Amino acid sequence: MYLAFYGLKKEPFHTTPDPNFLYLSPTHKEALGAIIYGIEQRKGFIAITGEVGVGKTTIIRAYLERPATRKQKTIYIFNPVVSFQALLSTIFRSLEVEPKHHDQPEMVNQLHEILIEEYRSNSTVVLVIDEAQNMPVETLENLRMLSNLETVADKLIQIVLIGQPELNTLLDDPKLKALKQRIALRSTICPLTPKESQAYIEHRVNLASHTGHPLFTSDAMKLLAQKSQGIPRRLNILCDNALITGYGRQKNPATVSEVREILADLDSKGPSLLSRWQFLAAAALLLALASFFIVFSFSANQQVPSEPTINSHESRPIEENSLKNDTEIRKLSQNQPGSTSDHIEGHLEFNKENQPIPRQAKNQSPNNTTALASPLPDSENTETLNNPTSPLSSSQINSENSDSDSLKLANKSAEKSIVLPSGPQTSIQTIASPPDQGDPEFQVPSDNGPTKTFPRTRLVKKGENLSRITTEIYGSNDPAYVNWVREHNSEITNPDFILPGQQIILPEYVKE
Repeated sequence: MYLAFYGLKKEPFHTTPDPNFLYLSPTHKEALGAIIYGIEQRKGFIAITGEVGVGKTTIIRAYLERPATRKQKTIYIFNPVVSFQALLSTIFRSLEVEPKHHDQPEMVNQLHEILIEEYRSNSTVVLVIDEAQNMPVETLENLRMLSNLETVADKLIQIVLIGQPELNTLLDDPKLKALKQRIALRSTICPLTPKESQAYIEHRVNLASHTGHPLFTSDAMKLLAQKSQGIPRRLNILCDNALITGYGRQKNPATVSEVREILADLDSKGPSLLSRWQFLAAAALLLALASFFIVFSFSANQQVPSEPTINSHESRPIEENSLKNDTEIRKLSQNQPGSTSDHIEGHLEFNKENQPIPRQAKNQSPNNTTALASPLPDSENTETLNNPTSPLSSSQINSENSDSDSLKLANKSAEKSIVLPSGPQTSIQTIASPPDQGDPEFQVPSDNGPTKTFPRTRLVKKGENLSRITTEIYGSNDPAYVNWVREHNSEITNPDFILPGQQIILPEYVKE
């Protein structure tokens, strides 16, 4: 974030243990020296202790990454909460050896043989246990048995215990008296002094900077050293936050003012400056994801029409409804006397062109007519009309009617697809549901042919596309009708995705 502003090639104050930035205070040097000497001289047990964040893990990683004077195999245990049996299995797996037995004493004997072979090949096996204060007492007690694996002069396995001051308390347990006596080397890493803390900051800045230019004023460094209490990890956090604040204020180097601000943020119960930045970034990401989800859901609603029901007043292409209609009519026929064909014919009449129109039931007003779904005939006896049918007629709309009347007419139109099992061929026609009395309405085609007024305007309703609209207006979703409407509405780029509320023009279709 701030590398270019401060002239840095990499971030100088990472909180992860990085041996490349290792700063050796006197106690750090002592701990590293104890590790090197104890392993190379095959002393057996080595214990390194220190407060949280003083650099214990950084020290051991620095040792492991240094050029080795002899061949060495290191087994690193970062989760010490294991049984001794599980610890032995981890050692075998790290040495790439399959245990011959799963009995604990037999596994120790086999490990003894393996360690002797490694010793003869001038190879050292090192077992590093990090956060050793968390290891169960029983496991530590059995760990003593591994120190008995030795030659006349040397230990065959070198064990490094790294832990917090609680490790010393744990080793004082009477059960671990024998183990404590076998620890050959001990070292404690202490917090940095104020002078060492300032030297620590300068050391890391010099390693990360292109120019060597100081990143903090002298007073700012003194305040950082004081408030970090000599803990390198806390010092890294304070310095990194101060640089972020200085970058936000365009201060180079960062001053006492920036340090005081981040100290107030870290000491308060409210969110820190860094936390607020992270919160804003997360909020922006969530907003972007929410916007994408809304757009995606809206697009899906436009492209995938909703499923029809028996009493639906929205038309659907017959190809999508046939299977659902078949199921619904078969269920209906089981609950009604007579055949399915008789039931449907009871609700329909036919004009001279064999096109179905609603028949008014006895004692039923025209406004109570209900469009019914029809069954799907057997595939061998079914033929779907592929040619465009005559468009549904509407009441004569005078040219002096306002645009609002036309829109009202369009919004009240709805049809239902019907499939009739009448013989070897099946006629398909959409039947309009009658609108309320007094409003302009679409009329069912009469014997003399449809009566229509073009052009007309139409408001797009939610879930509609051009195929559905041409089926409603022209009686078919044939591509010729779709293309005809698109030619007269240049703003429509995708016939399957048109916005609700968009006004489109529906001209009279002229066959080319």
